[in-house]
Amino acid sequence: MLDSSSASQQPVEGASAAPAWRAEVYLTDREIETIWLLSDGLLYKEIADRMGVSLATAKFHVANVLKKLKARTATHAVSIAFRKGIVS
Repeated sequence: MLDSSSASQQPVEGASAAPAWRAEVYLTDREIETIWLLSDGLLYKEIADRMGVSLATAKFHVANVLKKLKARTATHAVSIAFRKGIVS
């Protein structure tokens, strides 16, 4: 016998499932871009130039990433992002 509660949890064909880490933490597209650039080893000024924003705005995005991932440093944030599958 099929349990109706488990059947309702099956993904709909053709629907894209959200990554597992999205259930734990919500990062904006800009924050995801920021963590990718950090993972490439870019400095804050290089991140700002690549994103087309001011240095202060790039630092703001990094600060948000650190807070949301509960990281102490940018390096720690990249490490967490790799473990969670946010970057690969």
